[in-house]
Amino acid sequence: MIIKFIKKIWHDPVISKVIAIGIVAIIGYFGGIFTWIISIITILYYLINKSISISFWLLFLLVTFPIFSIAKFIKKIIINGDASKNNYKEYCQDVLLGIKWRWKYSSTDNKIYGLMAFCPFCDYQVYPHYTSSYQIIDNIGFKCDYCGKVLESYDFSYEMLEDRIIRMIQKYLRTGEWEKRIDHVMNND
Repeated sequence: MIIKFIKKIWHDPVISKVIAIGIVAIIGYFGGIFTWIISIITILYYLINKSISISFWLLFLLVTFPIFSIAKFIKKIIINGDASKNNYKEYCQDVLLGIKWRWKYSSTDNKIYGLMAFCPFCDYQVYPHYTSSYQIIDNIGFKCDYCGKVLESYDFSYEMLEDRIIRMIQKYLRTGEWEKRIDHVMNND
């Protein structure tokens, strides 16, 4: 049925001419694109094979700049790709001011959060308690409920202690001292 319809259209003098004109128009359109592509290839071939005179200093710049850029890029990849180097985010626990602390880094701005205190002897989580009988004075201390050891006491609030601990961690990160401390903490665990 479809074949009869195609034969009928093909033998019809008006429709066959419309189809032929459409085919010629498509070939002409793409033929223009083909000639454009051929002219671009010809121009590129001409530019690649053309000899020009260039000053040595300009040639030196054109050659050395990419070489140094590529070398710097490769060096950066090698340094960042070195798996034996410690990542600072692995530094997430330390014994500071007599208490073992653990923390996390936020994924967006690398801020320290989730600071938690642990007993340095048995690794049980500890919480601060007030050591002063006066509510006006912020003295806190830590005692382990598991092993019973009385840990440290401080003459300031827990918020001030957390702030001091975070600033100590930030100092170790800035100065690179965290690498020594992480090795010490990992070897003692």
